[in-house]
Amino acid sequence: MKFQASVGRRGRHAVSVGLALLVMFLAVPALAQQNIPQPDEAFKPTAEAVGPDKVRISWEIHEDTYLYRDKLGLSLVRPEGGAVAGQELPPGKKKYDEVFGKELRVFRDKATLTAELETLDGAREVTLEARYQGCADAGVCYPPQTKQLTVALPAASAGTGSSGGAATAAATSGARDLLPPEKAFKPSVTATGTDQVKAAWEVADGYYLYRDKLDLRVVKPEGLKVAGRELPPGKKKYDEVFDKELRIFRKEAALTANLARDGSGAQPVTVELRYQGCADAGVCYPPQTKQAALTLPAAGTAEAAAAGGDGGSGGPPASEQGQFAAALESGGILALGFFFLAGLGLAFTPCIFPMVPILSGIIVGAGGSEGAPGMTKARAFTLSLAYVLGVAITYAILGVIAGATGAAIQAALQNPWVIGAFAAVFVALALSMFGFYDLQLPSSLQTRIQQSQENLGRGSVTGTLVMGVLSALIVGPCVAPPLAGALLYIGQTGDMVLGGTSLFAMSLGMGVPLLVVGTTAGSVMPRAGTWMNAVKYVFGVLLLGVAIFLVSRIIPYAVSLFLWGLLLVVAAVYLGALDRLAPEASGWQRLWKGLGVVLLVLGTLELVGAVTGGEDPLDPLEGLVAAGGSVAAGGESGEEGLEFRRVQSMEELQAALDEAAAAGRPVMLDFYADWCIECVRYERSTFESPQVHEVLKGQDALLLQADVTQQNAADKALQRHFNIIGPPAIMFFDRDGQEIQSARIAGYKGAEEFVKHVRQVYGS
Repeated sequence: MKFQASVGRRGRHAVSVGLALLVMFLAVPALAQQNIPQPDEAFKPTAEAVGPDKVRISWEIHEDTYLYRDKLGLSLVRPEGGAVAGQELPPGKKKYDEVFGKELRVFRDKATLTAELETLDGAREVTLEARYQGCADAGVCYPPQTKQLTVALPAASAGTGSSGGAATAAATSGARDLLPPEKAFKPSVTATGTDQVKAAWEVADGYYLYRDKLDLRVVKPEGLKVAGRELPPGKKKYDEVFDKELRIFRKEAALTANLARDGSGAQPVTVELRYQGCADAGVCYPPQTKQAALTLPAAGTAEAAAAGGDGGSGGPPASEQGQFAAALESGGILALGFFFLAGLGLAFTPCIFPMVPILSGIIVGAGGSEGAPGMTKARAFTLSLAYVLGVAITYAILGVIAGATGAAIQAALQNPWVIGAFAAVFVALALSMFGFYDLQLPSSLQTRIQQSQENLGRGSVTGTLVMGVLSALIVGPCVAPPLAGALLYIGQTGDMVLGGTSLFAMSLGMGVPLLVVGTTAGSVMPRAGTWMNAVKYVFGVLLLGVAIFLVSRIIPYAVSLFLWGLLLVVAAVYLGALDRLAPEASGWQRLWKGLGVVLLVLGTLELVGAVTGGEDPLDPLEGLVAAGGSVAAGGESGEEGLEFRRVQSMEELQAALDEAAAAGRPVMLDFYADWCIECVRYERSTFESPQVHEVLKGQDALLLQADVTQQNAADKALQRHFNIIGPPAIMFFDRDGQEIQSARIAGYKGAEEFVKHVRQVYGS
């Protein structure tokens, strides 16, 4: 029965197609009566030679008609024995065709077919037969058409072939009217830094340079290599010679090359420029080369300072972290204020948030300890300052070590045992807020924890400073342009004093809000008693949240979501969410119960999310929604997510870059780690934005991701190659596979800012 049903469906489909074709052929005689153009008017083919053995057929397509891509073809009629070696067609546009019942590709307005010819035996004239078929939007399709075209071929030139089949100036009858290449394109080279060279071209009116043909290489001394090249995006142009869209430069072009040199003294170098361009008259020049000698200035000289500034050079700007490193190098001590302000901006990143309940808990514990002196503003400020200094000193020391060794700060203490131990410390501190030590812990451990708490309770400056050190170690700073810039400066100059001082200033800026929070907590905190217990319970819950925040880096997302839900439900129970209120209950009691009910609902959602595939505490039902909306996701309203290809070594990365360069695609490389807070923000926020999807897909960018969570040898080699300390870090490469170093991102960018950045990088 199944076989018969299948045959029936196939038979009906064949009949449908047959009837459609019959209608198509019967409709042709009636074209004139429907004001539909005849085939010769609808599609006008012409032929031209684009080389001694290459031709192009172009169809001018009438308005409201189109050609089928898969119906275009070409064969060689004369000379006998000749043949068409290969044919190239643009991709066309997708169109669902009612006649054939499937999606096809079509051409409107214009279609071109480029073909290579072989076995011509010296013939300078060929006769071609073009085949094509199309339809009118009115619903009438034309029968297949053929037309013979005769083309005269130009004589072969010695320069032909070196530029991908382009006709050279010498092979063109109008060559004597064109400028020589040295006047059409005037190159110059200057040193713009101790390890940077800029090549510039002055392009005559009516001429242009191909972006992908510009290059700079070092000839002398041997061993000096180009580490990276930076080019402006150029303008898009459909190129008839290469039959595809290319990027070009008019008026002027510039290429900046960064050199991987040893030493800091003045160094003479010889570079070779490579470039190729065309005239608007339709003539292309063969590839050009020109050598130039110059001297790289010594580090610290006036020449180096002048070369390193913008100087009106018009070159691409430095990356954000590069600008911070330059600020240190040029500004010295004055730059420390700049880093302090930058730290103040970083104070509101998610990496600093866990420190707020930690410091507040210390202040509350100190003020609420039995027998402890009252918490004054001065005492609260002193403890807060001790905590901030502990954080700042730790950041400065770790930063100097990281800058000198290239080791990732965040990865240094991401061992699961270390994180688990620190999380246990915060759980112990939280339990002390609830007064549970004597119920659960062994006497020996209970004594140690109680002694620690008593020290903090008495407001020990030393104990608070130590807690600041521990917080800095485990919470860890997010990689951001100021931090990356300071570490880059330390790594390049070896100046650990200024580099470490800048990190200390940045950390103090990050600590200003902590000082405000700590001092405020001390000034508004009630006296010991029932209210004090309630405040301690609140901060006990917050410290448990810090513990969950830490272990979320090393446990599955579902377990983390479950812990958040459990914490919220338990907090709701303590707030009386499940207790019955007496009719005479006060307004405060009703308020706490209301908050408890809210937490109970939120906690329940987190628990449901944990068992339905959710991962994000801020969107716990995403797994449930995704499962329910799977049908819609496949429809027109569904938004496909970004697809990253993982690379785990330099070899895999280079292979991917070569593949992209061969296809003319730009590349974005994302450094990611599970323990990186800002990396997770990218995944769940920026990379989920439809605007980000649109701008990256519009560039046809190949998206690569290096997961450096494990920090194994391959991960560290990738980071050393790009001279980055840790994630998040995002690199952008042009269509030739060269990194655009000025476009590097260190730290988090929101969707809107990220889209703006990508458009600036690729000029769209």
